[in-house]
Amino acid sequence: MPGLSLSAPPVVRRALLDGSLWLAILAFFILAGLIAATFAFAAGQRQDTAIVSQTLEVQKKLSRVLSLMADAETGQRGFLLTGNPTYLIPYTRSADALPPAL
Repeated sequence: MPGLSLSAPPVVRRALLDGSLWLAILAFFILAGLIAATFAFAAGQRQDTAIVSQTLEVQKKLSRVLSLMADAETGQRGFLLTGNPTYLIPYTRSADALPPAL
């Protein structure tokens, strides 16, 4: 058989001829490929998790801005309907808090 040394021990020659060694080598490379794919998927998952966290943080900040805008609108509407300056308290609080929130 080509590539088979005559000085190889009989057990190795028999394993090569039977194909069990080739099967073990093939299994090793398949396993190595699966391990490499697992590490690649794990790295991708960490990146995806970071992106999702960033998106959730942006949504939280936008929710805060929306709440401030609703408070300002409510206070302004109350003042315009009644003329009572106490309704401007939520408006002024929101107007002061809005620029830092943006």
